[in-house]
Amino acid sequence: MGVDADYVEKLIRALAHRRALKRREAAYLLGEKRDPRAVPALVAVLESAEDPFVKMEAVVALGKIGGPQAVAALLRCLEAPQSLPVRVATVEALAHQPISEDIIAGLRRAAARDPNEIVRRHARQILKEYGAL
Repeated sequence: MGVDADYVEKLIRALAHRRALKRREAAYLLGEKRDPRAVPALVAVLESAEDPFVKMEAVVALGKIGGPQAVAALLRCLEAPQSLPVRVATVEALAHQPISEDIIAGLRRAAARDPNEIVRRHARQILKEYGAL
């Protein structure tokens, strides 16, 4: 295992740290590394973390890494009850993925049904940029 691979493994383990700040930092750094090996661990954080800021960093990291598993998790996150910062970050993360019917459908649902106008407006803007509104 190379130095970089070992570092990524340490960051993945840090996602389970008892302190939320350490989990946030690990998620941020994994996003900067853009290593697809981190996706399953980031998805687990997204689905189980209670701290909205940890979730938000996991969303941003998944958006930077991308790939089918990351996109599927982001779409599930958009449908689940989340804090406003997490929902906004999720819409933004989806905007950075290659366009797909699933992403367009998820953004259309957010544009129509999200309880917050900021999220609805942001989703509509991205759909306009995609030429899908």
